[in-house]
Amino acid sequence: MSDNMGGGSAPAPTAKDEEDPLPQTTNSPARSVKFAGSSGSKSPQRSLQPRKKSFVDRTAKFSDDVSSKDRDGHMDRLLKDKRKSMRMLFPDQAESCASLDEDEEMGADGDLSQSVETSMQKKQFEEQSEFVRSLQQIIDGMPGGAGAMGALPDLEIRLKKFSFKVPSRANCPDKDGIATVATPLYKMKATLKKYLLYHKREKKEKQVTNVLSNVNLVLKPGKMYLVLGPPQSGKTSLLKAIGGSLPQGDFPSGYKEKKYLTGQVIYNNLVCCGEGADSSNENLFKNLVAFVSQHDTHAPRLTVGETFVFSGCSKDESIRLNRKGTCEKGKVGLTLKGLGLSHVKDTFVGNEQIRGVSGGQRRRVTLGEMLVFDTPLLCGDEISTGLDTASTVDILRILSYTNRLFRKISVVSLLQPSPEAVAMFDDVILLSEGHVIYAGSTRNAGEYFRNLGYRQPDSMDDADYLLAVASTDRKLLATGENHSAEMLATVYEESWQHANIKAEQEKDWKDNWAVVTGSEAIPKRFMQKYQNPFSIGVWLNLRRFFTLWTRDKIFIRASVIKNLAMGLSVGFVFLNTTLDSSYFGVLFQGNLFIMLGAMTAAPEKVDARAVFYKHADSNFYSALSYVIGEALAAMPQMLIDVLLFGIFVYWMVGFVPSAASFIIYLLLFFLFTFSMGQTMGLLASVAPTKTVVQGGGAVVLLMNVLFSGYIVAPNVIPIYWNWIYWITPLSWIYRSLLLNEFVHRSDGQQVMESYGFLLPNDTPYGREWIGYGFAYIIPYTIICLVASAYCLHRFRMEKQGGTSDIAEEKDEVECEVSESNTFNEESFIPVDLSFNNLCYDVKASKGSDKLRLLKNVSGVFSSGRLCALMGESGAGKTTLMDVIALRKGGGEISGEVLLNGFSQEKVSFRRCSGYVEQFDVQSAELTIRETIRFSAELRLDKTHPARTSPAEMDQHVNEMIAMFELQKQADVLVGNEEEGGLTFEQKKRLSIAVELAASPSVLFLDEPTSGLDSRAALLVMNCLRKITDTGRTIVATIHQPSSQVFDMFDDLLLLKKGGEVVFYGETGVCSSNLISYFEGLGVTPMNTGENPATWMLNVLGEHISAKGQSDGEDEVLSFATAWNQSSNCADLANRFAEINETRDEEMEIKFDSTFPVGWFKRDNLMGNRLVKIYWRSPAYNLARMALSVLIALLLGSMFIPIRNHLVFSEAEITSVLATIFISFIIIGVLSIVSVLPVMLNVRDMFYRHKAAGMLNYWSLGRALGTAEHRFILIASFLFCIMFLPVSGLAQNPDLSLKSRVISAISYWDSSRSTRQYTPTLVSSSCV
Repeated sequence: MSDNMGGGSAPAPTAKDEEDPLPQTTNSPARSVKFAGSSGSKSPQRSLQPRKKSFVDRTAKFSDDVSSKDRDGHMDRLLKDKRKSMRMLFPDQAESCASLDEDEEMGADGDLSQSVETSMQKKQFEEQSEFVRSLQQIIDGMPGGAGAMGALPDLEIRLKKFSFKVPSRANCPDKDGIATVATPLYKMKATLKKYLLYHKREKKEKQVTNVLSNVNLVLKPGKMYLVLGPPQSGKTSLLKAIGGSLPQGDFPSGYKEKKYLTGQVIYNNLVCCGEGADSSNENLFKNLVAFVSQHDTHAPRLTVGETFVFSGCSKDESIRLNRKGTCEKGKVGLTLKGLGLSHVKDTFVGNEQIRGVSGGQRRRVTLGEMLVFDTPLLCGDEISTGLDTASTVDILRILSYTNRLFRKISVVSLLQPSPEAVAMFDDVILLSEGHVIYAGSTRNAGEYFRNLGYRQPDSMDDADYLLAVASTDRKLLATGENHSAEMLATVYEESWQHANIKAEQEKDWKDNWAVVTGSEAIPKRFMQKYQNPFSIGVWLNLRRFFTLWTRDKIFIRASVIKNLAMGLSVGFVFLNTTLDSSYFGVLFQGNLFIMLGAMTAAPEKVDARAVFYKHADSNFYSALSYVIGEALAAMPQMLIDVLLFGIFVYWMVGFVPSAASFIIYLLLFFLFTFSMGQTMGLLASVAPTKTVVQGGGAVVLLMNVLFSGYIVAPNVIPIYWNWIYWITPLSWIYRSLLLNEFVHRSDGQQVMESYGFLLPNDTPYGREWIGYGFAYIIPYTIICLVASAYCLHRFRMEKQGGTSDIAEEKDEVECEVSESNTFNEESFIPVDLSFNNLCYDVKASKGSDKLRLLKNVSGVFSSGRLCALMGESGAGKTTLMDVIALRKGGGEISGEVLLNGFSQEKVSFRRCSGYVEQFDVQSAELTIRETIRFSAELRLDKTHPARTSPAEMDQHVNEMIAMFELQKQADVLVGNEEEGGLTFEQKKRLSIAVELAASPSVLFLDEPTSGLDSRAALLVMNCLRKITDTGRTIVATIHQPSSQVFDMFDDLLLLKKGGEVVFYGETGVCSSNLISYFEGLGVTPMNTGENPATWMLNVLGEHISAKGQSDGEDEVLSFATAWNQSSNCADLANRFAEINETRDEEMEIKFDSTFPVGWFKRDNLMGNRLVKIYWRSPAYNLARMALSVLIALLLGSMFIPIRNHLVFSEAEITSVLATIFISFIIIGVLSIVSVLPVMLNVRDMFYRHKAAGMLNYWSLGRALGTAEHRFILIASFLFCIMFLPVSGLAQNPDLSLKSRVISAISYWDSSRSTRQYTPTLVSSSCV
């Protein structure tokens, strides 16, 4: 078929030449795989021969002639197999399937094959997917077939001239600057200058950035669409546009454009978003879409099965009513089986702090959570991140099957899709800088760009080729004119593919919802906002939060210990007291204790808020049902707190021995605990960060404490602050508690009057005011609940990550490695790392059983060789690397690890190795250059050439930056998810650069290409290849390597689920050793052009018959057993014996000291680093300074009416002394709560530095003291200079200033120490 480009006819497709054969291999299963090198050599074990250049290497030259390789052979076979299989499964759709494959001849009557052959092929295809087989069996057994599983409306989506714009970063004058504590001063100066010179300046319109430009698409039911494009091309925005979740509205005044969205996204003739959006059907649009985010946001203490069940019960009434749970016959069980998660259904989802499923399995949980319920549209954003190719293809096969079965639309973006994954899609949508440069058949995509003059190298598959054309690398492929993204979009708009789309957009709607409405067009369940009644939504959330609470054992234990300790200590201090002031103090202290407890739980609600946002986008439940369910689930913890603390205090102190008074006492304490929990929940629903929550909580604490009636007597409170006294919940509770105690005494009214508790008309309070306390606090709590729900629903405080869809200019640089300094062989000691029979056992998430994650794993990582650590998701790849790298703190480890034949020693190993985590943590306040230099300064050995002078160190750092193409961002802050910063792929490159800056002999990388596009992945792998060729040992886990990437590895260690080895050794030329080994076992032979890495993982799922040894019967072959019985495994055992016998004493890894640099330099570098971090943390430091000033003014203003009194009444002098006392408490609490979130980040970074052998606790402690104390001094000084003059207590300021500074420093230091030794923010706050 010819392509019509730019109004002309495209050149005819070139004839396909004969495919290049693979090297001849032997199919014997006993074929020996030769191991390179010997443990006793002093030099790298691999000859340093230059490798074949890949296309991202700018020194590579492409052949000028057209590739002779049969590019489309493998892809064509995959596409034809898919369509043929679909015709077998869906005979009624044979005609439409046939129209998609013009090369395949069919009879006029549509008969595809004989019935017997059809059924056999159909059965064979079904057996490829366990999910498909199970689903097909269930459907066949249903009277109504697929229709009995729930009707889905046919949905057609059209995007017409759709564009999406956002404010440009160019509008920020300091966009490239770094915010510091002094930034507000500069902004004030700039603002003042701006207004002073306003009449002299011309008003300029603010600029906008086009994220998506003039997108025209038609998405048909029953089809799968692949969205491809390099980073910052607009993939996520396009998916959100299709799903109707982009922000709508107008730009503020002063912008060049008026609206964020132009054009339209139309669902069956109803405008979902854009111009003329139908807001009345907003609920319908949400219910039609299942959006899978690229971020894995879950409740970590729920199991995989519970997560799926909750999702299903929230969106599908049948799942909730049939009560099948995770049974294999139910939807949840089928989804678990289809995604390969059945064996981990009872395992926690987990996160960075809580052990759970693997990263790849967690990604499947994110996908499965949206697949449990049925929707006609699925939008998946990078669903394959962390998954191996086999798992990805299997998931896509399931999606393809369900798409055809239920006529759904699936729009999925992938980062590094394999040919097998691409073949599962009907159409591909290719984006470049926000422009659609191709949208059409998957099969014709490559030919389209080849006809435009872009050559496809032999080693590049179609997906990599399309991504290269969409990126700036297309200039390396152009044989003629190199088009810009705008030019490619223009050419595409003149093509016949785009003309077909425009013609489709003008056709009449098959299902016109604008004309035909009601249940006959749209099922009722899609019209309802929520699938469950309000009470069911509350119950589901209550059950979910209660489960999460019962599994947080650390928090429960810490709370029990805290309440017992506080209750007993207060009880013994005031044991059977007879002083009236003690009763006042004990009751106030109890309420203060409750408020502090509520503050500890508030920051955790910020993390839970992200899960709510995800559920709210899919209409799981209402915000009010979420808030009420969470509040009810917190009641057991509140009861524990009140009972443990209240009972001991009440009877030990000696309050009124009356059952009624005791019950009222407990009820008041419980109500106040509940109300403060909802107050802090309201704050957490609107605060953008945890730091703001902590600061706001301190203000709430201050207002309640100051106006409770204890610190300042009610009759001393100035008239202008009286309104605060009457609205603070603590004042009502405290007054009711006092009346509950003193109303029974004859002198009770006199005691209350002496402490200023009188009505405004100077009459005493009566017993009825206890009831008024209940009457106030209950509506107050209800208002907080409703307000929290409203704020969660109305305001979205979502984290803003890197500018993933905002294109930036990129520098075109070469990936060159200097051989003079950084990577010469004298700067490190070559290391051969061997390990034998490694086992790792952990305790199961539920129950007391132990799980064996690694089972007798053995292998050798040789110097000068790049080893791939591969296997199915959850096979134990990261676990094995963590065990070898001494990164596992728990569990039981057995086995042997040797370095050059000598036992692994912790200090030496840390100094000679580096470790790049999959989701590495870097300090957000430092630039790329500063981050890399800090690692180099602290980790490079004193003999390294970069140590000779500062200039050499600068050159070393610059080489790291250039190697990973980070020159443009070298002086940009790393940033974080809350405030923005580097993109994910830029952070990934930075993490590798940080470790390489230390010049390690052994480098471990956990999925270095995960989350990267093909270009970035090849860039990273090229650099790793060149570093390996210098003699270093590099080991990397990898999930979806392309053929190019896989060919860069020398060795392979392949694991299966259960942590067992199924292959280890040299892969061979074009993976010949690997292929011959598995084909010798009887697996399906590899097709020409197929990716060996994908084929290898696919065959692991095959059931191969092996001859039984005892009775001659056939049994399923175990790949692990076959490996253990192979000659390869025997050769490996001989290698271990050789290592022990021939080890060379000169090759032993030894260091004279624990750290590469002395303690003075470590302390100096760490101190300077933290000082810089604090200086660049204006939100943290300015907030506490502003709070210090605010608190000082508020406290001081309490005494303005009496500041000139020469004689004070008893109530007045008591209030003055109490205020001075509470000022110590407030500033101390402010220091505690404000430093905890900051210390969490500092601690996480310290753990990373400590594991790398960079620092110890003393260096961190001294650095924190250097950074923190100066700001504490400033905050204390500001407090005193505001409080003393305003309050009139300036006659003796020295004592107050000195004692307050000492108090703040001591509070902060104890808080810092507590945070270092407690696992979570909540537990440290409890302590």
